[in-house]
Amino acid sequence: MEGLKKVVNQDQVKNMEELEDKLLNLEHRIMVVVEDLQNLYLKTVDGFDTLERFLLLISRTQKNIYWLTTCSLYSWKYLDRVIDISRFFQGVVYLGGFTKENIEQIILKRHKVSGFKLRFEPTEEIRKSKRFMNLPSEEERQGYPTDSLFREIRELSTGNIMMTLMFWLSAIHKIEEDTLILSPTIKLDETLPFCLPPEEVFTLALFLQREIVMGHEHALVFHQEIQQSLLLLKRMANKGILLETKTDTYTLNPLLNGFTVKTLKMKNILH
Repeated sequence: MEGLKKVVNQDQVKNMEELEDKLLNLEHRIMVVVEDLQNLYLKTVDGFDTLERFLLLISRTQKNIYWLTTCSLYSWKYLDRVIDISRFFQGVVYLGGFTKENIEQIILKRHKVSGFKLRFEPTEEIRKSKRFMNLPSEEERQGYPTDSLFREIRELSTGNIMMTLMFWLSAIHKIEEDTLILSPTIKLDETLPFCLPPEEVFTLALFLQREIVMGHEHALVFHQEIQQSLLLLKRMANKGILLETKTDTYTLNPLLNGFTVKTLKMKNILH
């Protein structure tokens, strides 16, 4: 709202109706980018009011404004089922994930400027595998765990380039002079998301849709006292599942994003 006020050079715009009127009277067509559209709704009885009013604004001003919005994938799929949100836009572009080859190219190109050599340290399981033992050269034996690591990074990062680099750094086992020793696997507690109580599992589903959730929003969605929601969110933060970005405001730990998606799909909460 504040950004759009600047677009129309008006500090006196008090509501959506006044904003709409100003936008309709602009002399030139402009582009407006609105990020994180999913933050305009909550899964409550009246939680779609703000989003629906914004979509109405888009529909009424599209001759003057070229609207470009972003939204998280799972929120978009949900909104498409519930309110058919795609009909409000001329085109929808889904950003696909990286292939294993893309990830390998990005990581190694970035690593090249560090000046360090790389050496992969096979796990005991890999050392005992017939395929590994039958490899004829050290170069091919180094390539075996490399392939395994990049495949795992792709699965865990779910297409997020920042997470891709974080998982790459977490694979560094130790440093010997000018060489980085890497593990062929990412060491995370994969059992964590599968052992959560139901209220925490459904909370994870909320975070996949909203990304950032405040205590009172959680309470509204789950029809409970705000104190109950704050205690639950704090407990999940203490486990490392959530990160507290500011007072009573949380986001999902990005390192657990891939595990979270897997957990919710297994429990038929996410499709």
